[in-house]
Amino acid sequence: VANAFNDKDFAGAVSAAESLALSTEAGPEDALNQGKAYLGNGDFKLAEQVLRRLADQPTDYTTEARYTLGISLLSQERTAAAVAELKKIGATDGAKIYEKARVLIEEFE
Repeated sequence: VANAFNDKDFAGAVSAAESLALSTEAGPEDALNQGKAYLGNGDFKLAEQVLRRLADQPTDYTTEARYTLGISLLSQERTAAAVAELKKIGATDGAKIYEKARVLIEEFE
């Protein structure tokens, strides 16, 4: 999934992610990559579904899922929902992603 995503082959990444999601070995990183692949492929509602599930779970990928969910919501022109998700990212979640979230919040709030 990551290789296809990094090569900007979003359709290939979606296909690989969907296959992997059916596996019993799929984990939160795989779900994040699946959501990102949907987002990159323009499948914003599918990205939202996958990323929302991940953002609601306490994993090492929760913050990045929440940020990417915000991007997906912005892509659907659901600004208020996007800002609400981005505001859930705190400074203790990581300075880089927090700053990126703050920039979007300031732009769209």
